Amino acid sequence: MDKTFTGILIRYHLKDGFTQPIKPLDELHINLWEIGKPFIDMGLMISQWKEIDSIEITIPWRLDDSNVYDLGTSLNSEQSIAAIFNESVQYNGRADTNIALVHLLKNAEDIANQSTAIQNKFLLLRLAPQDITISYTNLSTKDEITNLKIKIPALKPYEIYKENIDRLYVRFRIINIPRNFYQSIFCQPDSNILSSYVSTRIVDFRINVRRGIPKELLINSDKVIFPPLKKIHFFLTINRNQECIFQGQNFVGCRSLTDEEIWNYYVESHSDSDKDVRDSVRNYLGYQWTKSNIQDENYPVKDLVALGRFSETSSGILHICRFIFLGLGFGMAGNGLWEILSDPHQATNKDYWLIIGVIALGMLAIFSPSIFAALQRSSRYNATLDKVIQILTKLKSK
Repeated sequence: MDKTFTGILIRYHLKDGFTQPIKPLDELHINLWEIGKPFIDMGLMISQWKEIDSIEITIPWRLDDSNVYDLGTSLNSEQSIAAIFNESVQYNGRADTNIALVHLLKNAEDIANQSTAIQNKFLLLRLAPQDITISYTNLSTKDEITNLKIKIPALKPYEIYKENIDRLYVRFRIINIPRNFYQSIFCQPDSNILSSYVSTRIVDFRINVRRGIPKELLINSDKVIFPPLKKIHFFLTINRNQECIFQGQNFVGCRSLTDEEIWNYYVESHSDSDKDVRDSVRNYLGYQWTKSNIQDENYPVKDLVALGRFSETSSGILHICRFIFLGLGFGMAGNGLWEILSDPHQATNKDYWLIIGVIALGMLAIFSPSIFAALQRSSRYNATLDKVIQILTKLKSK
């Protein structure tokens, strides 16, 4: 998959008749999990939710309906919500409604007195299947993108909780994220002849970055606006075997998932990850990038670029066996060459063919990944492969 553009776009579609400027009070939380197949959890804390018709997300790859899930129903306990917000919470949810009331207990006084400060409360939305719709757009570049729409349903919190709550939290998951959407990998040139090697990858995840976006996606409209964000948080959860050797701007730090049981349960929700992978959350670290408008609260945060460089030492039985095979092969070739040079008259055709064969096998072992990659880029190779598949399919049907 070639990159149509790098990053994702998140916008609000306002309701008809709303003209009042929206204050920058919203927050965006994005978690990229590399546990099993990569998936993204996206959460939006919306301040003036009554004026918003829907959330619209533009994604530069084809996304199927089955790859999007609501997480509001999974956040049904104080522990699971506290893990996300890293604060103590009070949870009040009912099975007969699509919203739950959550109260963040930000300090000891709140916890002791169960403070009812309205600014510390929000509604947790549970999305219905009909609230999530997907459509596709073909750009002038002939690339296809996905338009994910999250409808904000009509809510009446006062009738349920006898309070008018100003903030609404929406959280959902997108699975099967293509890795080349956000990363590039580089290996040592001689990695194919070593028993272990260091690979380097660059993670470049962009949120609402306008640079490089096709102009047709940036349509000027009074109804479609970028969120007035106070903060953008991006979390990257990866295996601890990878070492972060460089971080871009807005990097905050790294932490382990200490509440293992809670995070295992959370990751398991609607995840494709194998059970043995989910049960080893302790082997992962979370890296955080955050951008806020703390210097000027009147201006929203426009975008965030999460940039990091990671290195990992790779090895395995295949690499070790190949290394041993090459060592033995080149040793045999060296002995054969020495015998030829020391006494050319005693050399036989067998010695020559032995040297040629060993060198050929060695070259194949060294450059086989490059050869295969070159074949994959060849249209003739792909056409031949398609014909072979068709022939095998016909034989199987007979």
